Amino acid sequence: MIQVHKNFLDKIIHQGIFEEIKSDRFPYYQSGSIRKNKNDFHFSHILFNNNQGIISNSYKFFSPIFEKLDVKVLVRSKLNLTVKESSKRIIGGYHYDFSDENKVPLEEIKVAIYYFNTTNGETLIKENNEEKKIECLENSLVTFPNTLEHTGTSHTDTNFRYVLNINYI
Repeated sequence: MIQVHKNFLDKIIHQGIFEEIKSDRFPYYQSGSIRKNKNDFHFSHILFNNNQGIISNSYKFFSPIFEKLDVKVLVRSKLNLTVKESSKRIIGGYHYDFSDENKVPLEEIKVAIYYFNTTNGETLIKENNEEKKIECLENSLVTFPNTLEHTGTSHTDTNFRYVLNINYI
């Protein structure tokens, strides 16, 4: 089931985290596409990975999100930063965040996407043979099971789009 939570964090907490991640001191690293399309790229900052634990010194800034989400086990968490494009299109293609060796999605994992700023880029989620469009609204969070395929679209209205992807149990 897809759930959207608007005004997820207290405004002051949201603004404090957002100011940190958009500062020129916060490092982002070039990342490729899920589908290896050479035209798809974005920048990311991995906070936590299940194989390595906490990776980022900035992990602590995001604890209010993890706490409010009631994360029992964090599997992966990373910030994605995309840049403005001239036209809207699907980025990367539909996918599951975690699947087994047979490409079957892991059912115990949940997905959350936290939107730091408002853009016209959307998250598209397939549920019951329908494509659900989730708006990218500042300080909102969408949650859904890892068994639902999803993708994102590019944005054309702001210079940058900041989202936090969380995989958890």
